[in-house]
Amino acid sequence: TWVITDANDCSIDDEFTINEGELVDVTLADFDQVCEGSTEFTLTGGLPAGGTYYVDGTEATSFNPTTAGSYQIRYSFTNASGCTGEATKTLVVNELPTVSLADFDAVCEGSTEFTLTGGLPAGGTYYVDGAEATSFNPTEAGTFVITYSFTNENGCTDEATKNLVVNELPTVSLADF
Repeated sequence: TWVITDANDCSIDDEFTINEGELVDVTLADFDQVCEGSTEFTLTGGLPAGGTYYVDGTEATSFNPTTAGSYQIRYSFTNASGCTGEATKTLVVNELPTVSLADFDAVCEGSTEFTLTGGLPAGGTYYVDGAEATSFNPTEAGTFVITYSFTNENGCTDEATKNLVVNELPTVSLADF
């Protein structure tokens, strides 16, 4: 029952009934951190099942980590009584490292084996045509793909690629004397 009385001591009252619905216990699992540029994934982890996910306030069914930053993921569920519960978690998208690789000078077939260098930041891994390597031995002519891969403290990996050209040795013949 409610009663309203105004300044002139006039009052009005009414009676109403409140139907109490069942409370909704909604949970949302923590999200693992992901790296910028990772594969888009379906949003999951909200209970009870059948609710709606929101990324920074916009309804979504999946998340595409194209840009580094922190994103608020909200899960909302409304039960049969019309009562709604929500849970919110933060999803962190870590930045990729900035990776570079210096150009390689062309070398001649049969030149001395040399250590691969020129990748930044230091501490990464070199690959020659997809095989891990620390050095390069120019035993045959051709163009070889050198890749430098680096993983940062957040577990995010990026790479840079350059070609290394090995020139064929000239053919030399001696004339008859």
